[in-house]
Amino acid sequence: MQQRIPLRALSLLLLAVSCSREPSHWSMIPMTHAGAEFQSVKLSYTHPRYSRSVQLEYLLLPDSTSLSLILQGPPLSFDSDTHQIPLNITIADQITSSIQYIREGGQRIIFDTAVQSTITEALLSDQEVMISFAKHQLIITPESFSKLYFSKRSPFFHRHITEKLQLF
Repeated sequence: MQQRIPLRALSLLLLAVSCSREPSHWSMIPMTHAGAEFQSVKLSYTHPRYSRSVQLEYLLLPDSTSLSLILQGPPLSFDSDTHQIPLNITIADQITSSIQYIREGGQRIIFDTAVQSTITEALLSDQEVMISFAKHQLIITPESFSKLYFSKRSPFFHRHITEKLQLF
């Protein structure tokens, strides 16, 4: 015997499915400290479909920005003399090889300013970025990056606006 789904239930189901979207993999955590010079924001990206063990993290400070990869698994092996690790960054089918600094514990890679600028510019231009190193790969989608990066909660927003106003 065939059961019929009431039209009202079917329309509610269709509405719920059509309005739902995949949640952003970007998160922003304001970090409040005493005094304006110590205000910072952590903007991080984790995409469980591609890698549960790697997270991209921006630390937005009033006068600077840093970008790093955080490994949430066993530490990587690296050259203990230089603390460097090779990696590849792919943007729009163009692969760039780079050697970056890895912290003592083997679980945080710190990007230099050139690589940080390349990744940030790509994300602000709505381009996907893939970072590959050792046995890891992280595909970063830009879905709400610009909105969060220029958010009023971000110290970068205030620095960016101040720089723009000084041009006039």
